[in-house]
Amino acid sequence: MKEVTYYQCFLGENDARIVLKGRDYQPVGEMVFGSPTGGSRYGDLPTMRMRREELHTSIDILRNEGPLYLDKDDRSGSYFLRSDDELVGEGDSTPQSQPRSSR
Repeated sequence: MKEVTYYQCFLGENDARIVLKGRDYQPVGEMVFGSPTGGSRYGDLPTMRMRREELHTSIDILRNEGPLYLDKDDRSGSYFLRSDDELVGEGDSTPQSQPRSSR
């Protein structure tokens, strides 16, 4: 499991890539969207192959969640992003989500 603290986007005609980086700005993994041509841009990185439609959601998670970790499922061998446990409703600023004060 590696912490993801930075990311870099590459958008092309046939695919999009997000390079996931650690605290030292070194690549720790890569997300590839669409019909990728070729392998990883950085050698033998853990790679998550995703549908192009998942690009927006993935960028949203990278921008708004944290800490994030690149992890591997031991059974399937596939990689995934995961966060720490979060409170239900965290970040929701609607009046209904505010706790009521006890009287």
